[in-house]
Amino acid sequence: MNKEVKQLIADTVYEMYEVPRKTRGPKIHVLSVDDTIKAISNPKMSMIRFGDGEIQMIRGKALAFQKSNQELAEGLREALRAHDENLMIMIPDIFDGLGQYERSSQEFWKDHLLFCRKIYNENCDPAVIYGNAFISRCYFILKDQSKSGIWFAKIRQIWNGKKVTVVEGAGSHTGVTNDLLDSAAEVERILCPPSQAYASYQEILNTCEKIDPERLVLLSIGPSAKPLGLALFRKGYRILDIGNLDTEYEWYRAGAKKKIDVPKHHILTEEENIKAGYTKYLSEVVTRIGC
Repeated sequence: MNKEVKQLIADTVYEMYEVPRKTRGPKIHVLSVDDTIKAISNPKMSMIRFGDGEIQMIRGKALAFQKSNQELAEGLREALRAHDENLMIMIPDIFDGLGQYERSSQEFWKDHLLFCRKIYNENCDPAVIYGNAFISRCYFILKDQSKSGIWFAKIRQIWNGKKVTVVEGAGSHTGVTNDLLDSAAEVERILCPPSQAYASYQEILNTCEKIDPERLVLLSIGPSAKPLGLALFRKGYRILDIGNLDTEYEWYRAGAKKKIDVPKHHILTEEENIKAGYTKYLSEVVTRIGC
C-alpha cells in the first residue's frame, strides 16, 4: 500500500469515525498544555506520559530503539491504566480534533488513530482526566507556536531550587548546551543504554531505588520509563517522565522549521564528552548502566 492510498484511508476513517466521536460518548478527556503544566507544578504530582511509540508497543510493535517485548507491553498497559490522585497519566491530545497541528502532524495522528484507537478505548477511562503528553512536544507540531516559549519557561520552573536526578539514555544530554535544568539546585545523572534499555530494566530499577527520596526524578529512557516511573512512584518518589523534552527545546531554541539533528545525541563515550567540553555533565554522572 503506497503512502497516498494509506493516507486516503486514514482521512476517510477519521472523517467517518473520529469526527462524530466529538458529539457522542464515551469520550477521552485530555487537558490543555496550560492546564497540564499547572497540574504537574503541584509539588506532590508525578507524571507518566505516553506517546505514539508506547501505544504501538502495547500493540506488540517494535520501535527503532526498543525491541518488542511482552513483559514491557504489559508494564506499559499497567501504567496507562494506573490511577492515583498524585499521578497524572498523559496521552496525546488527539481526540477533540487535530486542527491545532501542522499538516504533516495531522496526517500522522490520523494514521495513528486508524490503527491504535482500540488501544485507547480498551485502556483509557472516560471518567479520568488525562494530562497532555504534548507538553514534551509543545513546539514543533503546532501551527501556532507563540506560546511555546512561555510553556518551556513554566516547565523549567517545576524543578526550580530542587535537587534533581536525571535517569536518561547515554547520549541524551538533557540540559546540556541549553538552560533547561539551570534552575535546579543540583543535578545528578544515571546513564542508561541509549537503545534496548528494557534489557537492563531490573538493574536500572535497583539503582534508582537508591536515590534519595527527597530528590525529584526526571525520566528520559523511552518506553522503559513508564513501568519504571510507576514502580518508583509506588515507592514514594516524585517522578516526571519528560521524554523528548530536551530535543523539543533544542528545536525551539534553534527556531527549527523541520526536524534537525542535535549533535550532542551522538556523543556517547567519556572521551567524546571530554572532547566536546562536557566536563560539567561528566561530573554529574553518578552511575552508568550498560553504557
